[in-house]
Amino acid sequence: MSKCGFSADKWTFGVHSECMDMKERLLALEDTRGSGRVSLARFYSGRDSAEWQFSESVDYLRQLGALDESDPKRPRVIVPNYIGGANNCLASAGLYDVCCISECEALMGELEREIAAPAASAAQIANAVSWISSSSVDAPRNLTTSLMGRLDEVASRNGGRVPIHGRLFTQWMHHAFPNECPHPHVSGTTAPKTTVAFKRSGGKVSVTAEERAQYIAAHTPPQKLKDHEMDNLVWSDHEELLSYDDFNVQSPWEIGRSFAILVSLLLLLAFLSVTAGIARSGSAAFGGAKGTFWVQEKYMV
Repeated sequence: MSKCGFSADKWTFGVHSECMDMKERLLALEDTRGSGRVSLARFYSGRDSAEWQFSESVDYLRQLGALDESDPKRPRVIVPNYIGGANNCLASAGLYDVCCISECEALMGELEREIAAPAASAAQIANAVSWISSSSVDAPRNLTTSLMGRLDEVASRNGGRVPIHGRLFTQWMHHAFPNECPHPHVSGTTAPKTTVAFKRSGGKVSVTAEERAQYIAAHTPPQKLKDHEMDNLVWSDHEELLSYDDFNVQSPWEIGRSFAILVSLLLLLAFLSVTAGIARSGSAAFGGAKGTFWVQEKYMV
């Protein structure tokens, strides 16, 4: 059972509101508005309250991929990574877990419908994203110079177009929607587990009182930033393309021709399979003792 005390019935009718309530509580603790991050000091600040939810250990937060340690002196919890983490899932069956709904998937869905292609120019993507709103971002809006610069960088690495299913663009979406889209860690650097699985592996899920006091005492207030400087989230240039086509080599006509050839081959294989099946049926029907004929019933679904 998760920290929120969900029951199956409550999950069915109110899990989204529970997750949104958790998100609002975390965003109220932000050191820097619009960063999508909460310092460990503030994350642990209300642990003495019976209603305080946030008590995961640093090791567990790191394993979940919910910890930003880019500044060793000020480790911070990444809000969307924490909300979507395995720590907030209900193990409702052996084959699946029920977790908080990903707000970023809905935002990506809007973008995919608008772009209708696996890649697009930086200008096309920027225009589409500027009209997409989230629970914490109003639209339309003007994207910052920093955001536009990062998008241009991704495009320049890919022949002038941005693959929207790669790690760099996912990272860019985290910049554009820091409270909804999780930061994409490089593959293999995190290993999210439920609290039960983490305990079984020998890990410590909850922070101790001593550790909590240590992080609170070591807290360093963040530098005050102006609104135009808020887009200061961590960026790495490591790319991982989940799906990729050579858009500069294959034209739409060539892609269509390749698809037509593939369909033709599949139809030919199907025809040969049916022909072979008929031949085997005929052999079985007339292959009995001399002068004997029989018909084997066939059923097709």
